[in-house]
Formats: sequence, structure tokens, C-alpha cells
Amino acid sequence: MKKQKGFDPLSSSSTPPLVLEIDRHALYTRTTNILVSFPGFVAEHAAIGEIEDFTNGIMQDLAANLPYGMKGESNGTRQVYVRLYRNTVEQSPLITGTIIFDNVAPSIGDFSPSNGVPTNRRWIMVTGAATDAVSAVRVFVDGKWSDGISEGRFRYDRYMLETGTNRVQVTAEDMAGNVATQFLDVVQDTTGDATAPSITLDLPKDYEIIGEVTNWFNQTTFGTNDLLYLKGLTDDETADVRFMVYAQDQTNGPFSAVVTVTQVWGTVHLFPGSNTLQALASDAAGNTSTNFHTIIRDTNFFFEITYPYGDRGGGQA
Repeated sequence: MKKQKGFDPLSSSSTPPLVLEIDRHALYTRTTNILVSFPGFVAEHAAIGEIEDFTNGIMQDLAANLPYGMKGESNGTRQVYVRLYRNTVEQSPLITGTIIFDNVAPSIGDFSPSNGVPTNRRWIMVTGAATDAVSAVRVFVDGKWSDGISEGRFRYDRYMLETGTNRVQVTAEDMAGNVATQFLDVVQDTTGDATAPSITLDLPKDYEIIGEVTNWFNQTTFGTNDLLYLKGLTDDETADVRFMVYAQDQTNGPFSAVVTVTQVWGTVHLFPGSNTLQALASDAAGNTSTNFHTIIRDTNFFFEITYPYGDRGGGQA
């Protein structure tokens, strides 16, 4: 093991680094009153200022933490200089440190949707501008993290609405802890909406070929696995899509689907034998479309895709 060479206190060319701590290693401050410390140093006095020659600086007796009031309220990176003294002759080299001063709250606005605009959607995406002159900004919508912020624009993907006026609280906070809050009113109004969202499923149908004639059956047969993966389409990206499975006196569900733009994805659990699969799509007004499919879970044969692996639910034929 290579031995590290230490510092020689008697050699001017081998001295430890001079460390200045501001507010216990803080990167930002929103007040001009800061605490300055010098871990490991022995001295009697400390000169502190923001100009190298300590014009308008102060001299204090050395303590673990020395208070210092920065001059003016200019936002941005602030340089702090310190020189330590023992008696009036011996002094340290110039020690420097920086901290970012920011006492101005971020700017937020330019919301979409606009304030007070009515909608018949179940949920909305909230977007807007959030910027700060000094630091990065984080945005919260009703106290929850936004789903992303890029180039000064934030988004919150799915804000669920209730009937009537929904007050949305948008809060932006910069790295120094300055906070700005605005409110956005969104009105869910489903008056006059009598059209249900569509729902179609992509299910292969059973068939048989007799001679040159193909006969299609209104059913779909799968193998032994009870887990059935579903995909389909809807014309309402905010639709609440659910699935139910019925077999004799048994029921499975409801199973909630994932809707992405027009794509619908979901899974259901089947009973052995004949199953009735019900797909339902509802909007904010309560309009619901429904369709039914006959699914046969045939426990007499096994079929599974083994490559590529993907989600190996199996059981689909």
C-alpha cells in the first residue's frame, strides 16, 4: 500500500488547504446574514469582507461560527474573503468562499388550460411556465411533484377533475427556498354530453376451414393460463376503461385498463371453460359503452411463447 505523505507545518510549500465554510456548506441563501467558520484553524481574529482589501469589511474575535452580513441584495454568486490573524503581525493567506444569494421567488404562469375554461374531460394535463433567474425550480401541483420541467415549462400529466369548479394550486420553489404560488380554476361541465366513449378490443376469433370456405366463430379460445392480456382502442384518452369476467355464477373484476391516447392495455383472469368478457368505457358525464366477448379457456392444451421472452404470461393461442 502506498503511504500518503502528510503536511509539513514547518514548510511553506507543504501546507493544508485553507477551507472556508459558509452556512455549513450551503450552496444557496435567501438572507444576507450568513455564518462563516474555519474548521481546524487556530487564530485570534478574523477579517471578513466581500472585497479582497476588506474595504467595508469587519474584524471579529475568532469563534466557531462568525456572523457576517453581506452588503446589498444583489442576487447571484457572492464572493466572501477572509484573513485570519494571530496578534497583529502573523496572518493567513487570503481565504475565499462563495454562496449564491437569492431572495426573489420564481416566476410562474402561462397556464394551460386557461383559468376558468370549462371542460367535459375526466382529467386534464396542467402545463405552465416556471423560471428563476438564479437557480433551478421545482414545481408542485396540489402538493405533488410535477411530472417534469424542461426549458422553463412544467407539466402535470393527469389532474383528476370533479364536477364543478376545481381549484388547482401550483407552487414553484427555487433552490434557495423562495416560493411562489398561484391558483388555476378548471370547471368540469358535462352538460349536453350524451356520447359515450368507444371501446374495441383486438381479439383473434376462432375459425375452421372446410374445403375452400373459412367459417368464423364469435369466440376466442386460449390455452391453460388464466391470465389474458388485452389491447384495444378508444376515442377518448380520458375514458375510464374496465373489464369484467363472468362464468356461470362466478365473477372476476373489475380490472382497470391503462389508456394512453387511443391505446388501451389491460389484463384479466379467466375461469376454466367458457368466459364472458365485458369491456366498459365511461366518461365524466357517466356515458358508458359496453361490448361482450366469449373467451374459452381450454385447460386441455398448453400454449406459450418462449422466445422472445417479454411478459411470459402464456396461455394465448
